[in-house]
Amino acid sequence: MITDCASHAHGQVKSSFDTQNCLKATRSLATGRINARPVLFVESRIQMPSAQAAASIKQVLDGNGTGNLNDLLREGKTFPGAPGTMPASGYVSVQTATVVWVVEAGFVDGGPSSDSDATLRAAAAQVAALVSAQS
Repeated sequence: MITDCASHAHGQVKSSFDTQNCLKATRSLATGRINARPVLFVESRIQMPSAQAAASIKQVLDGNGTGNLNDLLREGKTFPGAPGTMPASGYVSVQTATVVWVVEAGFVDGGPSSDSDATLRAAAAQVAALVSAQS
């Protein structure tokens, strides 16, 4: 768990957290398979002080090229067989009151992986729906 999101973010997202920091955030890595291809999921749960602050950071997170909260790989946390960095990946965010969930899914078999891949985006959305429903 982190409580200083600005020091764990990059791009415009970092600047936004400098203005309005999170209360806390948790991040995780998980693996799975889509059509027999290995997939890495990165997930972040970001709790903001208000629903308005959550909506504001979600808007920045959802922008193209605006940065993100660093995933664990970016900060050197890994597991055996993990890639060095997150591949291009499908992205989704979900807001529930003061919490924003961000999920990315990318293929890690060396084959094509893209942020516009409908299958990866759908997988990220499924994970986001599951994790946000559990809170």
